[in-house]
Amino acid sequence: MSRNRFKAITNNLQSLGKVITCFEMNNKVLRSLPIEYNNIINPIEIYKDTNIMPFQELIGILKNTKIKINLQKKREQEDAMQVKKKSVALKGTQDDSSTEDSTNENDEELAFVIKKANKQNDQKEVL
Repeated sequence: MSRNRFKAITNNLQSLGKVITCFEMNNKVLRSLPIEYNNIINPIEIYKDTNIMPFQELIGILKNTKIKINLQKKREQEDAMQVKKKSVALKGTQDDSSTEDSTNENDEELAFVIKKANKQNDQKEVL
């Protein structure tokens, strides 16, 4: 609910004779917040006196928290994009199994040729 709408409702209630205290207004706002704000609700209730805390101060704290939450989400998205970019690069290097097989075959052929050459050298020395 927007701040202006909340203020309009409370003003209408006051014009009808209902007295709304700072504590009631602050608690109604805190209870209506989404789950993302849970990490800030408890400290506000513990360290701030919601009985006397002005409504504007609560709104300022919540706006600041919203900015921090948005920055954190943006950083997480950027980090996720970097991880995706890195994983794509790694995927390209993992498909080198065919070159490993050909390298192993080349090593085996080389070993065979060396053994054959050693045998021929041994035979020449015997003669």
